[in-house]
Amino acid sequence: MLKEKKLSKEMTLYKKEAHYHDDTIQTEETDSAYLIMCITLKGTCEAKSTLNSYQERINKDYTVLDMVNNDVSIVQTPKNTHKKFVGITLQKEFLAQNLPSNKQTDKILNFFQGNKSIENLSNQKTHPKTQALALEIFNTPYINTLDKLYTESKVLELIYTEFTHLYNADKIKPNTMMRFSNQDKEALYHAREILKSNLSNPPSMKELARKVAINDLKLKVGFHKYFNETPYSISLECRLQEAKNLLEQSELNVGEISQKVGYKYTSNFTKAFIKRFGIRPKDMMKHRIYY
Repeated sequence: MLKEKKLSKEMTLYKKEAHYHDDTIQTEETDSAYLIMCITLKGTCEAKSTLNSYQERINKDYTVLDMVNNDVSIVQTPKNTHKKFVGITLQKEFLAQNLPSNKQTDKILNFFQGNKSIENLSNQKTHPKTQALALEIFNTPYINTLDKLYTESKVLELIYTEFTHLYNADKIKPNTMMRFSNQDKEALYHAREILKSNLSNPPSMKELARKVAINDLKLKVGFHKYFNETPYSISLECRLQEAKNLLEQSELNVGEISQKVGYKYTSNFTKAFIKRFGIRPKDMMKHRIYY
């Protein structure tokens, strides 16, 4: 089953896991212009455009970047295939706003001005960091607002990772991918304070970027550059601290507390809590203070 999550008007996340018992042919039609990044975790298939000569084999553990402009493609999946992938589409407006000015960016943006319906940009073995991020995105352990912040943060990190590798292939230094002015730095510090003061309902990456007047990719990269953290990790740390307080002082049980701080499953909460504090939540409860 294909799951689609609109992260912003310029960025959409797709996740799919399915087993194909028979040979399957599917038609995929698009009526917009975007770059799609597809990380295949399991399975293989072949895609062929009906509008030009494009055809491509998409293999397990490979990442494909395609530029698409109103295309109709045929995707063939062989029988007994277990397919699992994460896909991210980026509208041309996102690319124009976030990519550095150089020949590779010109190539990407010029594609959308031409007549081709689809063109491959890259088809390479998935980088280990990209693989790890794709799995984290696919298996998010959170619910509600923490899930949204976690997913957006991981997606932006994956995008930055892939474009850094792509641009490095053309001998473009990673530090040219993003520059920060003093105003940008002030925005990042302001954004960090907003997260810390809105624990119960943290803003999404898009909302946070808008509040401090910076684009969302620069927000994500800036947090890593200046704080060595992500917006998600800051929010998570605050939530774990809240969980610790609740375990020590409230009458809630571990399951209720795990739900309250945004976890789908108590087991995931327990693992995260032990990793952070070195003690099991139920053992922390033994030290509760009642008034």
